[in-house]
Amino acid sequence: MAELNIVTVGDTVIELRLPAEIGPAAIRALCGTTNHDADIDLLEIPENPTWRRRMVELIRWYRLRIGGYLGSRCVFEPSCSHYAEVVFRQYGFLRACLLTAQRLARCRPGHGGLDLPPVQEKGDHSCVT
Repeated sequence: MAELNIVTVGDTVIELRLPAEIGPAAIRALCGTTNHDADIDLLEIPENPTWRRRMVELIRWYRLRIGGYLGSRCVFEPSCSHYAEVVFRQYGFLRACLLTAQRLARCRPGHGGLDLPPVQEKGDHSCVT
């Protein structure tokens, strides 16, 4: 089923009716990014703990130096690298690695769409360092 996507490129507003599973990839191809990806890019790099700062820096380095050469292949919103950045910001190292690996395993044509990281339960501080 096609859903309405409203994309703003500069001063131009474009309305697209796309199947949910290809919407993010089509929007990235047209605009270079999606709204979720752009919002994550605006987040500041966390200062502490050091491992979290290093992981966010590594993911951003990948997007800048390697991801651009691979093209906009991700079928999800946010992209897999943006998803990884969010889970490394929210969870402990091992849980973030597991969630990122599970996301990468799901990332293939025909299985896309909106796929946000799970929300950490209130009071669950077992993953926070």
